[in-house]
Amino acid sequence: MENFIKDKLFPLCLEKNITISTVESCTGGGIANLLTNVAGSSKYFLGSIVAYSNDVKINELNIDRKVLNLFGPCSEIIAREMALAGIKKFHSTYSIATTGLLGPSGDGWTNDIGLVYLAIFNQYFHSKIYKLHFKGDRKDIKKRVINFAIFAFFRILKNNNLDEKVGF
Repeated sequence: MENFIKDKLFPLCLEKNITISTVESCTGGGIANLLTNVAGSSKYFLGSIVAYSNDVKINELNIDRKVLNLFGPCSEIIAREMALAGIKKFHSTYSIATTGLLGPSGDGWTNDIGLVYLAIFNQYFHSKIYKLHFKGDRKDIKKRVINFAIFAFFRILKNNNLDEKVGF
């Protein structure tokens, strides 16, 4: 993966003058770790927040407690809010956010282990949201989410294809 980032993603970010931030829950900073393993990553990577607990989501990302309690931490709306917070906090051109259930137990909202939401936002509040289901143990799922996120982000940059504009 590091060679892919170094040879493909990093040059594309430089070519398009892209900066990235991440806001990660279930991946625990794994996306940020991979992106910063490449020398020169400070030219495109601005920073990350690992928002593993609900308190961090509320206090650091300003996610409304009522929304979090209504939809649960593993939901599309929370993934959106997390990615949006990344854009606002870091002033990056793109933000990647992950939230999901890696197991071994569920979340109390009837979500299955392996359910993950990945949100990618740009500075114009266009977004792409992925609802993913992965099988495997905790480490396998985490690795798959991290790899999927990096490849999905690359495809979005390469093809300039974020789906929808999020209104306020």
